[in-house]
Amino acid sequence: MTKIWFLVAMLVISSCIQVRTRFERSKYENSKDSVSVSRHTLPDDVRLKLLENSLKGKNEIEQYGKALPYFHNASEKIYFLSLPTFKERQKWLNETNFWSRIEEKNRIYARYIEEQDIALGMTADLVRRAWGDPQEIAVSGIIPFGNMIWTYSSQETDSKGFRSRKRIVYFEDGQVVGWDSQ
Repeated sequence: MTKIWFLVAMLVISSCIQVRTRFERSKYENSKDSVSVSRHTLPDDVRLKLLENSLKGKNEIEQYGKALPYFHNASEKIYFLSLPTFKERQKWLNETNFWSRIEEKNRIYARYIEEQDIALGMTADLVRRAWGDPQEIAVSGIIPFGNMIWTYSSQETDSKGFRSRKRIVYFEDGQVVGWDSQ
């Protein structure tokens, strides 16, 4: 019964995709003057998830995982993942000087690292430089995609003596999205 519902859902989605309209291209769309897309265009988050799930093999997953924290927005991720081959994606990364974004982030967060502090948007590497290696790492989904929870535990002294302190850092797409201290 579940298989029948799945097939019906796929047929409905397929028929929606068949109905097409034209729209002006964004700076991340391919170079044609206009592109055909579904009248019922999927939201960016759904499109992105479908493209991420279509990555094939370790090399493609690792390539995307390494670049993930440095994309500026969902449109850029979608454009990158829409490139048909690993080589074309690598060419785009090189031609756009994409990897210079690592140094840019390093400059932006240097002060936090010096003060052994963290901030929203930091990569896992930058957090590791600021706070060291976590005691625990919990991963959600595909490891290179960087959805993780890092836990730091320490003993601190105050006027009442020793106490345990736990700091938890939350990552999505390889970047800090929040943290908590207990």
